Amino acid sequence: LQRIYGDVRFNSTRFVQNQTPKDFTHGGGIAILRSHQATNFTFDHCQFEENSANERGGGIYVNGADNLIHLINSSFYRNSAKLSGGVLFVVIAQSLTVTNCTFGENEAGNSGGALAVVMSSLEMIISQSSFLGNKAWMFGGAVSVGSTLTIHESHFKFNEAWENGG
Repeated sequence: LQRIYGDVRFNSTRFVQNQTPKDFTHGGGIAILRSHQATNFTFDHCQFEENSANERGGGIYVNGADNLIHLINSSFYRNSAKLSGGVLFVVIAQSLTVTNCTFGENEAGNSGGALAVVMSSLEMIISQSSFLGNKAWMFGGAVSVGSTLTIHESHFKFNEAWENGG
């Protein structure tokens, strides 16, 4: 999605077995690109299953400074990225909130088996969510973060990384 303004809401939507084409390497399920005004992207009661990306963001790829991303009551299973962010890869955004979500058996070849965020000034909050059996071959089996992260009442179990931070 590109050049959309205001609020974009996905309710009870399934993203299943999508993949990036050879000429675009990011966002197997959906790619949210630059916008020039604040845009709220909300995924509520959504399912992301078996999506894959050639490089980053097996389920979702975000690159837009004014985007606010909300993942609510959603599930993310068996998504993958060859490099980073098996489920979600964020280059730049204003904020990311994850509430009451489940991330299971997602995988990344480098970092962030479930979530990978590279933006250092992003406000990121995870609450009441579960990360189960996610893998990254280098860093952050569940989550790889380059920003401030606040976690409330969440569960991390059986996540793996070969080098640092299961």
